Amino acid sequence: MSKPKMKNIKKAKNIIKNSENVVVFTGSGISTESGIPDFRSPGGLWEKYDPYVYANYDMFLKDPEKYWELEREVTKMVEPALPNPAHKALVTLEQKGKLKGIITQNIDMLHQKAGSEVPIYELHGSAMTATCVDCETKFKREEILEQLEERKTPVCSECDGRVKFDVILFHEALPMHTLMGAQEITTDSDCFLVIGSSLVVSPANQLPILAKQSGAKVIILNLEETQMDEVADVIIHGKAGEIMPKLVNF
Repeated sequence: MSKPKMKNIKKAKNIIKNSENVVVFTGSGISTESGIPDFRSPGGLWEKYDPYVYANYDMFLKDPEKYWELEREVTKMVEPALPNPAHKALVTLEQKGKLKGIITQNIDMLHQKAGSEVPIYELHGSAMTATCVDCETKFKREEILEQLEERKTPVCSECDGRVKFDVILFHEALPMHTLMGAQEITTDSDCFLVIGSSLVVSPANQLPILAKQSGAKVIILNLEETQMDEVADVIIHGKAGEIMPKLVNF
């Protein structure tokens, strides 16, 4: 490991150690080491499934079958995936009394699987539940997975209507209460740690700026440069699963 990287790891660890209200923002990069590929990367899911067709809310309303074709592929990736050392390091940080909340762009539920009990703000919705868009009946994930074993497209048991997981599709609004909660916890943070996000998706990518403006130290851990590197106090390039255990080891 290079001296500059070691220096940045030490600096980031000291910031975290001396903070009281750490908020973590996670993107797909924290989960790639759990075997869940970044959908946007070369060879990712969006090359096989055009998101503006298969993950488009307007298209779902017209033809739910394409959405569920995509979801079958996503389920094959997500169901067997296990938390990696980065997810587990966040549990350690929580046990130390430092971590106050997690904001995530992911729908893989790995933070929950790892045992995180702090509030988790899922900006892109949750795949743990589903809703009928016609009568608003709620379903547990397990109920939908059972239907998927028997039929191509799940339907509402109350009205035979269109059902989808509570994930946010293209042309569908972000859950405002979740976004507002994420913004509130960000303004209360004294350390804002970004893990595995390129920070290209708006409005989520504005959170590091909000944290900085509110007086927090900003740490960015990602394999590559991000669009928000200029607001960071510390930048570490590397794998989350390798670096995060070092950052919470104090």
